[in-house]
Amino acid sequence: MNTLRFEVSQDITLLLQVASRDAAVKGWDEDAIEIILDGEQEQCTAELREGTLVVESHVPLSVQVPRSATVRVKEVHGDLILRHLDGDASAGVVHGEGLVQSGGGPVSISAIHGDLTAESLGGPLSVQEAHADVRLSKLTAPVHLGRVGGDLRARGLDGDLSVGSVHGDVRVRGIAGRVVLEACNGDFSGIDLNGGLDARGVSGDLSLRTALTPGMTYNARAEGDIVVRFPAETSARFTLDAEGTISAKLPQVEEERAGHIVGQAGAGEAEVTLHAGGDLSAKVRTSAEPGLPDFELDFSQDIGAQISAQVAASVGGADLDALTRREIEKAMRKAEREIEKAHRQAENGRQRDEERVKRAQERAAQVAGRVERKMASRARHWEGMFDRRVSLGRAGRSPRAPQVSDEEQLTILRMVQEGKISVEEAEKLLKALEG
Repeated sequence: MNTLRFEVSQDITLLLQVASRDAAVKGWDEDAIEIILDGEQEQCTAELREGTLVVESHVPLSVQVPRSATVRVKEVHGDLILRHLDGDASAGVVHGEGLVQSGGGPVSISAIHGDLTAESLGGPLSVQEAHADVRLSKLTAPVHLGRVGGDLRARGLDGDLSVGSVHGDVRVRGIAGRVVLEACNGDFSGIDLNGGLDARGVSGDLSLRTALTPGMTYNARAEGDIVVRFPAETSARFTLDAEGTISAKLPQVEEERAGHIVGQAGAGEAEVTLHAGGDLSAKVRTSAEPGLPDFELDFSQDIGAQISAQVAASVGGADLDALTRREIEKAMRKAEREIEKAHRQAENGRQRDEERVKRAQERAAQVAGRVERKMASRARHWEGMFDRRVSLGRAGRSPRAPQVSDEEQLTILRMVQEGKISVEEAEKLLKALEG
């Protein structure tokens, strides 16, 4: 480990141009930037230019900056960690995974190829392209995601959440702001969405369980089934459309025909508009929710068929076999996405393992080179010492010629180089041989 330190002001800008390995940037309370390298100093350049520290590193590094500093990361070939940053932070391309945590400033990322986790942030978050999964939690400012290549999980957001497209599933819960989703190739699940919903294109199924905030709109369109549940105190108007069967339990139904229902609960202060490519089930719970239905069975007939028929009637006349088939198809689609995700993560893990092995080999080669250079220098020192002793002996300063042969000298040198004896032990051995 090597450390570089620069005394700076609070309004400093850190520009990390290229990080060929992992990079971590953390805010702290000192008026200084400290760079810790997992390698040699010559593998990293850092230059202070008019209020900007420009860093280019070919080894993993950890940087501590003043909390209010501006952080610009152009490219990271490994993972990127940003923590405790209250200033403006941005990243260009992150080839590994990303973690953004416990900061108060705005954060923007152009592209990230691995999973992204963002938690406990006070500033807005913007990500143009995320190729893998995205997980968000405890964010107080608006979030914008352009494209998500994997699944999206968001929980405990105080601001708006706007998303362009998601290749996998979407699970959102406890969102105080408005949720806007342009497209989702998987399923959508929403719980406690107090700021409204606009899910414009869900390829799979959609489920929603939430209170409806007066004055907010909840619009959703799914190619699969839609299931929504609302509490007893709901005040909203409902417009429900489905290409399959509609099962709606609303306090008031104003208009009803095949595939279309308009109704209301309470004073109608919120607006709900849903369109399902499959079946649609909407229910406003009553204050005394009934339990399981009582079955009336004729034991002289097929009991299984009677139960299936009465269960189907209790869910609005939907065909139980069709529902089962759809559930199986839904599970198969989800399993296929999970398998694809597992293969993708395995490939990413294999590449990271290869990179770590390569990095370890490079470090081993560097250590071996340093040892070899030290041994060569030590050998030259001993050779010069032997030459001087031989010269002195030949000049007549010693009455005796040296009694150590060249072969013996070389043998001792090799023993020193191989680490079998120390320099002090070699000197004692030479003196003993010389008599």
